[in-house]
Amino acid sequence: MTTPRRRALIVDGDEAHLAFAAEALSSFRPGFDVATARDLGQAAEWLDTFPPDLLLLDLDLPGDAADRFTHQLRADPRTRNCKILGIGTERPAAGRAEAVLPRPLRPQPLLTAVQKLI
Repeated sequence: MTTPRRRALIVDGDEAHLAFAAEALSSFRPGFDVATARDLGQAAEWLDTFPPDLLLLDLDLPGDAADRFTHQLRADPRTRNCKILGIGTERPAAGRAEAVLPRPLRPQPLLTAVQKLI
């Protein structure tokens, strides 16, 4: 019997960052099933059918939309234990993330951070 793969949702407005993170996480052993979203609206659509175990979240999103999204994530019983890895510039309101990585993402720091969170 095989254990189901964990799920990762990546939210970032930059296509290159989305592609890099998706490739790294899907190749990572044991690997993740990965969904990507260019904005929080797309990310919210994924939550009903793809509740993530890990969220990679662009911290440079405008306003407090990311805070509202992570609050929604924490309020949902299916995703309340989701680990959040922030990407970008940590701001005072960025307390929503368990860890933060600067841009540009690099393979080893990304995979090390994910291993520590999961």
